[in-house]
Amino acid sequence: MNGNNNLQPGEIIGIVNEYYKKDILEVLDRSRYSDKIKVLHISMFFCKQFTKLSLSRIGMSFNRDHATVLHAVKSVNNQMDVYRDYKSEIDEIRERIKNKLIDGFAKYEIYDTDRV
Repeated sequence: MNGNNNLQPGEIIGIVNEYYKKDILEVLDRSRYSDKIKVLHISMFFCKQFTKLSLSRIGMSFNRDHATVLHAVKSVNNQMDVYRDYKSEIDEIRERIKNKLIDGFAKYEIYDTDRV
């Protein structure tokens, strides 16, 4: 499921922030509180999974560098391997993102191509 869509990092950040009930600007600031870092890492993880953007471009969306994105992706993968609850959260967010993709795709299905 890597990159076959039109989702932008901002949409993914919004979905993750909504799940954790965080303010986008609060998460994107440079502070290093663990709850903010968790949301930031998960957002980067899904940007890597659901967009065709390079690590550098994803990092720019978060005002970070490519190494931070790479660390975030590895961190989320490691956390999912260790903590069952964390993996459940990731799976729930993934479903929300997929639903967003389906909703976005459905907008284009209203056009009747037989009439063209």
